[in-house]
Amino acid sequence: MTILRSLERRIQLAVRNVFRAMRRGDRNAPPDLKNISRIVVVRTDKIGDAVNSTPLFNLLRDAFPDATIDLVLGRRNRALAPLLPPQLFRQILFAPNTPGQAFQLRRKLRGERYD
Repeated sequence: MTILRSLERRIQLAVRNVFRAMRRGDRNAPPDLKNISRIVVVRTDKIGDAVNSTPLFNLLRDAFPDATIDLVLGRRNRALAPLLPPQLFRQILFAPNTPGQAFQLRRKLRGERYD
């Protein structure tokens, strides 16, 4: 599970850097948010945290109606997947149980080239 935690941490840092750069008006700021077409949401924590994120899922879909949005859920919140509206996500992936599966998931996520 350390690979998923590391991946989630890197995503959080990237998002934080995007907003910092936008606030500073940095010339090297990331691309305009209107150009975002691929989004991944990683929720590998407990089920309550994932449930509390459902408004975020709806806001993302409203803000980016044409974007591809994928979700990665952990073992603890896997039960949430059938309760989510299917139109929100292109695919829902699950945290792996073995290191080999974690490597495959990492490769798959990298291959998607999320914005």
